[in-house]
Amino acid sequence: MEARLWTLPFCLTAAANLLHGTSFHTFVHLPGFLRSRGLEEHTIGWWMALLSGVAILVRPWIARTIDVRGRRVVLLAGGAIHVFACLTYLLAAHGAEWILLARVVHGFSHAALFSVMFTVAADVIPAQRLTQGMALFGISGMVSLSIGSTLGDFVLRHGDYFDLLWSAAGFATLGWLVCLPLRDSHSSPGQKVVAPRPFRVSARQTDLLPIWFLGTVYAFSMAACFVFLKTYVIEIGTGSAGGFFSAYATGAIALRFGGGWIPDRWGRRKMLVPAFCATVAGLGVLGFWPQASAILLAGLLCGLGHGFIFPILLSLVRIRARDGEQGAGMALFTALFDIGALLGSPTLGLVVSRAGYPAMFSVAALSTALALVTFLWWDRNHRVDTPSENQASA
Repeated sequence: MEARLWTLPFCLTAAANLLHGTSFHTFVHLPGFLRSRGLEEHTIGWWMALLSGVAILVRPWIARTIDVRGRRVVLLAGGAIHVFACLTYLLAAHGAEWILLARVVHGFSHAALFSVMFTVAADVIPAQRLTQGMALFGISGMVSLSIGSTLGDFVLRHGDYFDLLWSAAGFATLGWLVCLPLRDSHSSPGQKVVAPRPFRVSARQTDLLPIWFLGTVYAFSMAACFVFLKTYVIEIGTGSAGGFFSAYATGAIALRFGGGWIPDRWGRRKMLVPAFCATVAGLGVLGFWPQASAILLAGLLCGLGHGFIFPILLSLVRIRARDGEQGAGMALFTALFDIGALLGSPTLGLVVSRAGYPAMFSVAALSTALALVTFLWWDRNHRVDTPSENQASA
């Protein structure tokens, strides 16, 4: 009999991820707000990267807290800080420095919430359905991306950025409330808990290094979309950020519902190849076809890539991480996207300022392709099929 996936903890955690994610993804419109305040793209890149910088700095402490103190305390504290961060943005009317403060607080809550929610999800998913389960769990994030970005388009048509910030605070509050019934989880209940190694030791685990590399470069490249898509559509005068991210979410959700089981059965690394090819194609479309229909196509292609890339890499981390270090593994994995954004936002913003948007999307596409080739060579000798194989070789 196939192990049960749709348990109450799984559903509650997915709901929390949906609500907190919806709040977070309304901020794909923040670059438009910053541009309206007179900031140029390279400066916007630095301001957007501040959140990621903070998230990276606090990740080691958060990872240790998840593994030692438990999941629930991080869920509730991170959720409360998320609400506070959204409310802090509302003080922007009194000076731009409040936005910088809000980015700092937001970075802390982002690191805590997305590290712990993926840890809880991985805890309660049956091991033999791990990639499928993480793919389905990730649908909540894809739906939140569509809702948050589209909500921003709607609110900004009928109101202003401060109305959008109130909406973000409301979704964050709902996300905190959904977490209240959750209890602490662990992937191996009843077994002796192994003391986690220092965070820096976990980070240097040999069979995890190729994953850290690939995830970081992927996140670097996707900063082209998540940071600069809003200003890009303003620049070309057609399309919308909400349309792109809705198509993105549609592609990822359709792939995960229809084929979420494929990587577990056909091979995880093997399925990374078509997923990365779709991402490269999507970035290429954005760079060379500045039309509204092309923006939708690019969103669909990038979403199809994300639909497999994220759960495959996450499941590889989960399989390879040692017992007692699942929180560290999830924290490090989610940190990759902050590291990539921290590097990509100012770098790609500088490319836009010096050479324009087509050059920026081209740099992102080329980086993604080269990263995949490097990963496949670097990771060629590592075994990845089952958790038991990893524990035997650790």
